[in-house]
Amino acid sequence: MEEDDFSKLGLDEQLAHKNWKARVCGFNALVSKFKKDEATADIIEAMRKTMSAESNAAVLDSAMPAVLACTEFAKPSLASRYRSSILHIVLDKAIAHTRVSIRQKALDIVLMFIELENKADAVLEDLLPTLDHKNPKNVAALYGSKVVPPKPLLKTLAKLFDHKDGTVRTEAMNLAIELYKWLGPAIMPSLNDLKAVQLKDLNDQFEKIGTNTPRPTPERLVRSEMEKRAAVGYVPEEVASVNNTVGPVEPEVVDVFDLADPVNVLDKMPPKFYETLQATKWSERKEILEALLVIIKVPKLEDGRYGELINVLAKKINDTNIIVLTLAINCLECLANGLR
Repeated sequence: MEEDDFSKLGLDEQLAHKNWKARVCGFNALVSKFKKDEATADIIEAMRKTMSAESNAAVLDSAMPAVLACTEFAKPSLASRYRSSILHIVLDKAIAHTRVSIRQKALDIVLMFIELENKADAVLEDLLPTLDHKNPKNVAALYGSKVVPPKPLLKTLAKLFDHKDGTVRTEAMNLAIELYKWLGPAIMPSLNDLKAVQLKDLNDQFEKIGTNTPRPTPERLVRSEMEKRAAVGYVPEEVASVNNTVGPVEPEVVDVFDLADPVNVLDKMPPKFYETLQATKWSERKEILEALLVIIKVPKLEDGRYGELINVLAKKINDTNIIVLTLAINCLECLANGLR
């Protein structure tokens, strides 16, 4: 069969054809179908099936625009139904491909799914296993911390910094820097487990950013935000035709409390805490309060019965020793901050 004859085949035949050029023809036809709002479950399933078995780079390069068109133009409910299975293939075959155009198109697909679903939570669940690539940094930069929840990324950072592959560690550094631009010092407690040299390198980079540097603003909008702005006639300053450019927004102040996981400190209380706190020697009272302070000095405390602890600490505010009473005040302050 001559090359030009592939266009005469049916879509199913094109996608299942042994000749890679026929499959390219099929994916090109899919782009047109999706743009005409002709997406159906059967067509999406055929596309997904072909992609899952595809190893030819040229075909994969043609498949990416088809997936992007499906995500952008198909009914949101239909595209969302296939999100997880499609993203699994895209992340497995394309997100780290040696061909730059395939990698970029794969990222565009990830971003479009976030736009479609109005938040990044579900997409991140699929994306997190591939955090050894630089794309999560780009996702954070494009959509900002309000759309991309930072907690899952922060939880994964320590593991990435400990990766045996130097490229992965470099990208972990890039991701941490990007998160710092959005969240500021609030990310620091999540980095406590890093090696000293890694922390030093990060702090050097954070100092370059500085606390007075303006927070970045999202470069893309999710669908719900587009609809809100369209309803009030909002048009970005530099003409809305440029890739959903986002107008200036008020920078969000991020609290470390919002990023932290609650810690159960009641089960970690120093042995014989209450007895020692009543000791005659002020040095013993001081040491037990210092031990407690180390345990409770965390951003967020797990809910529990703190009544007895708060009561005994409150009484120590009247301690005859100024060091002991100061430590008691510090402990109460930690409890107040951690139990907000």
